[in-house]
Amino acid sequence: MNLVVCLKQILDPEIPARDFRVDPVKREAERGGATLVTNIFCENAIETALQFRERIGSGKITVLSFGAATAEDSLRKALAMKADAAALVLNDGHPHPDPLTVARVLAAAIRKLGGFDLVMVG
Repeated sequence: MNLVVCLKQILDPEIPARDFRVDPVKREAERGGATLVTNIFCENAIETALQFRERIGSGKITVLSFGAATAEDSLRKALAMKADAAALVLNDGHPHPDPLTVARVLAAAIRKLGGFDLVMVG
């Protein structure tokens, strides 16, 4: 069974509250000097995929992310967790695409990579 797990990077939730800022015009969090980390729910999805593969005895796990080059860190971490392959779709356009755009890009990448029996997200 071939699985694909979609990963998302988020602002590190451990940043001190005093360092967290919201842009009043854009109404979104400002990254500033905060680091990006893998969303914990995405890490849970990787772990679930690994357990699923172990339970059925075979399969390939591919991790997929859409974002900046910094997402390579999350993909490397997933590979260290024993995922088999990783793919990054670079977002060179809008810095904060809307969820529908992200879903369409990920769906297109999954179709292009092909051969998946199950898609998991966090």
